[in-house]
Amino acid sequence: MIDLLKENIADLIGIARPLVIEPNIPNLIEDNEYDIIETKRLTTGIKSLDKKLGGLIGLVYYQRLMKAYAKNKKPKITTNTWPSLLDAIFHRQEILTNLMKNKELTVSELVDLSELSMPAISHHLKLLSQSGLVVSRKKEIKNIIGYH
Repeated sequence: MIDLLKENIADLIGIARPLVIEPNIPNLIEDNEYDIIETKRLTTGIKSLDKKLGGLIGLVYYQRLMKAYAKNKKPKITTNTWPSLLDAIFHRQEILTNLMKNKELTVSELVDLSELSMPAISHHLKLLSQSGLVVSRKKEIKNIIGYH
């Protein structure tokens, strides 16, 4: 990738992760003060678990960092992904608990019962549906979600 940058084949590679780690990148580039930011490998500390979870580790970790920035807080940059993974598990458990209490809910109702955004709820529902824990059905223009 570095060769692509040196040969001017590409201007930026993998900007999303570095932006989360250093949100000032656009200003640094404009001021010619930008240097390559190398992201460290994220890990749970358990190789077999890291291998099984793969991309999920990065996804939940960087979502956690972006969430902190959205709340005007400076996130702690670390290679330990346990807090992020536990957040994801907590949110899915919260969705399942709300569905068990209410039998069925629309996605909008789940959003109202949570601190998560509509895209985040949809993401968690997709994974819960793939695992067979929730089912979805259409009613008029709404998706009704139920505990399976």
